[in-house]
Amino acid sequence: DLTAVDPPDRVRALSGAVIDAADALVLDRPCFGLAVPPDRLVVGDPDSAAELATLLDLPLVSESVTVEILDAGYETTWSDEPLGVVLRRMFALPAPDGPLVVHDDLRVRLHGAVQRTVSVPWWQDSATTHLRRPRPEG
Repeated sequence: DLTAVDPPDRVRALSGAVIDAADALVLDRPCFGLAVPPDRLVVGDPDSAAELATLLDLPLVSESVTVEILDAGYETTWSDEPLGVVLRRMFALPAPDGPLVVHDDLRVRLHGAVQRTVSVPWWQDSATTHLRRPRPEG
């Protein structure tokens, strides 16, 4: 019975720091790990993030932070975009159903429990995957 367990006052964050539970968010969607500071995130198995949040009496990051994609990209499909084809082959990803949006620069603005703007290599927004085009070196 979880009601018989007192939640902790402090928890260990992804950064390794021990933080006040009031500042912690449970990572339930991997893309948030690219944008939210690691000293705010508590991480466990993604499949049981909701249960971990309940056990520790912490909010899920996806329910506490909203995201706005700032940069326009072009919409394509995973099979039409060479980058999509390469990534699926490299990481043995299943064929995604949703659209792929490729950006020259992919910045997200976070609102809510975390407020900041950051550049990220990818973002999953509902059924849409956003990817930043790799930049040539030199």
